[in-house]
This record gives sequence, C-alpha cells and structure tokens, in this order.
Amino acid sequence: MAMIPAARPVEVRPVEVRPVEVRPVAPVPPRAKQVPLTIRLRLNRRLRKRSPPPPLLQGLL
Repeated sequence: MAMIPAARPVEVRPVEVRPVEVRPVAPVPPRAKQVPLTIRLRLNRRLRKRSPPPPLLQGLL
C-alpha cells in the first residue's frame, strides 16, 4: 500500500486590498477654478493659435 500523506489544511492568505489614491493628473491652479468654462474655452481657442502657450495656462489646454 502506498503511503497517503495526511491532508494538510490549505493556508488561505487574505489578499491585501489597498485603497487606490485618486490623484489629478495635472494640479489645477486656484486661478483656473475661478474662470468659467465658457471663458476658459475661448481662451484655449486663442492660445492654440499661438505657440508656445504660457506655462501658467498650459495646464488648461
């Protein structure tokens, strides 16, 4: 007869669930939040014609 090994209890390891940090890709400057969307879109259309865009408004484009 073949030796049957005793059944070992299988270790169940809980999978670590890490909360995913939601970070904005580009931090929005406080000035940009005060500008309404319609004005922001008009500024973007004007700024696209120029090159290069100023660094402050580059995050809005």
